[in-house]
Amino acid sequence: MNVQYAKSYGDGKPVVPIPENNGNGIIQGPSSHRGNVPRHSSCKSESDGSCGCLCWCCCLLLVFMFGLAGVLIYTVISLDPKPPSYKFNKIEVRKFEFGNEFSLHTQIAITIEAENPNRNIRIFYGNDSMVAMVYRGTILSLGNLPVFYQDKENSTIFDVVVEGVTSFGYGLHSKLVKDTNSGQIPLIIFIKVPAVLQAWTMDTKELTVYIQCNLVVDSLQPDKKVDIISAQYRYNVKF
Repeated sequence: MNVQYAKSYGDGKPVVPIPENNGNGIIQGPSSHRGNVPRHSSCKSESDGSCGCLCWCCCLLLVFMFGLAGVLIYTVISLDPKPPSYKFNKIEVRKFEFGNEFSLHTQIAITIEAENPNRNIRIFYGNDSMVAMVYRGTILSLGNLPVFYQDKENSTIFDVVVEGVTSFGYGLHSKLVKDTNSGQIPLIIFIKVPAVLQAWTMDTKELTVYIQCNLVVDSLQPDKKVDIISAQYRYNVKF
């Protein structure tokens, strides 16, 4: 293409190329080749939105966890939970008689003291309890605890009567005679009792308290004062 250049008139403006008519009535201008600009699909906005939602969820989760931890710590500090204690104060033998073929008939009263040292927790002792007195692996007597409600910072004393008929056998009878003569008769008292704890106005689900007491007494003769020489207690709770 022939190009003519315009004259400069001294105004300092750059010379602009003027297209020339090629005689066909078509003015040809300078050809310009414009390539196609690729369009890129971006998900930046979607990614930003997802990241924002994730950050908010993490923040809310952290706030919830810290809040829950604070509530638990406050509850534990406020309640100041302490385990209850149990003690066998007295054993009274009302019946201890041998029948035919070394069968043993027993009726024994046990005085138990239950202490609740908690200032914010009450204890409700329910049904289906069990008390067993055992001598050298043989159950002598069985009974049940009374159903009762124990207030906070309270000590409750109650009597439990256990009784039973046991096939003793000659060998076990000989050991009992020997222990009685020595003044040291080993006994084990097992207690299983369901309980519910009440803190303020909230109740826990029912749990089971297990108590084992290894006793040594001087005698099991009826209508005679029984001295407890030693007592060792073990406790366990099943949720």
